[in-house]
Amino acid sequence: MATPVKRIEKEFLFKALYNENYHVKCHRNKTDYTLFLMQPVDEKMVFRYDKPMDNIKPKSKLQLMFGYHGQTISFMAEVDSLKDNLIICQTPEMLYKNLGRSALRITAPNDFKALFTFKGEQYNLPFPIVNHYENDYFSEILKEKDSNKILEIIDSTVDKIKKYANGYKMVSFKDYRPQIMEELLLCETCKALFLPSTQGTFPKEDPYTKKRIITEEIFKRYLESTGVTALDTAVSDFLKERYNKDIFSDAWVPILFQNYIIGYIHIWNNKKTNPPFNLDILDIMYELTKILCYSLEANGHFKKTKAPNTPFEGKIHDISMSGLLFSYPSSSFSVILQSTDELKATIATPNRDIETLVRITRRFREGDSNFFGCKFIGMTSEDSDCLSESLYGKDFEEDKDAIIFSG
Repeated sequence: MATPVKRIEKEFLFKALYNENYHVKCHRNKTDYTLFLMQPVDEKMVFRYDKPMDNIKPKSKLQLMFGYHGQTISFMAEVDSLKDNLIICQTPEMLYKNLGRSALRITAPNDFKALFTFKGEQYNLPFPIVNHYENDYFSEILKEKDSNKILEIIDSTVDKIKKYANGYKMVSFKDYRPQIMEELLLCETCKALFLPSTQGTFPKEDPYTKKRIITEEIFKRYLESTGVTALDTAVSDFLKERYNKDIFSDAWVPILFQNYIIGYIHIWNNKKTNPPFNLDILDIMYELTKILCYSLEANGHFKKTKAPNTPFEGKIHDISMSGLLFSYPSSSFSVILQSTDELKATIATPNRDIETLVRITRRFREGDSNFFGCKFIGMTSEDSDCLSESLYGKDFEEDKDAIIFSG
């Protein structure tokens, strides 16, 4: 993954770029250009180019790269002015290294468009909408099993849970709206309230790659949003309240389907002799939530609320042979797009429409828009050749100068 360069290293790289006369690569309108830094970097960067650059003017943005000791350094520079054969750019705030791509990234051509759709069916359900989108990764495993087998799996999974806990409850939000703090907390965070021991503390860290636990920091942020000021006292009181009710281990796991929270599973221990909860029980609970959602969909419980999976257009900002960056106005719709989500994409180029899957690898917000960095998945060789021709105007695989290796 691309790593921002820290300030001291950034200053060092700029000095090396000038003192050692490294060349900087730029690709625009299917043409490669080489730029040379003409003076030390201060508030401006002054480049000389090896050949005239077409359609460049003040405010144009150049995606630039240079190699330094086996690493590829990338940055975006905005053109400030042009003079003779010089380009004067504003010095960028950020440089990036350890690029997670294998191909030169360029500003998207004006005649490129990208349409995206969600994978699978979409629904308008009578459940609370959350700022989260959950893919059903169990569907491939379970779809070959008949309904009786699914029920057996659910029963056996519940039995596993009851070996850890002597209190078990499942709550649906279909005819009941979230009311108590724990329920509102699940809806707000879309994560599990997991307290292995109420005599201990909230989890300080979340060990999962795809974060799923409400840590102490997240809990305090939630309390703060509700107007609580004495945060440490509130956390301590929250745990003491459970302990005084003879709840010695506690876990609440949301049942998430697409961008809805359907309900939750709540388990607890009220015997001191029982061991504290561990991550194994949490894994089983999450497994059960996925199986329940699959069973509901497979048995047609959502059929009457099926919604059209209408494509939405994202504005492409830059693109390479390995992925693209697009933006979409900030809204309840764009908020649900999360890292690791996969979308179907149609990239319209002058030559043909390219169909592929994309996986969101990073997201961030600037102003009124959400930005999504995506990786192409399973693109055919024919579409890859077409994209190469449309972006670079040549066979990309044979042009070794265009290939940028990650650090």
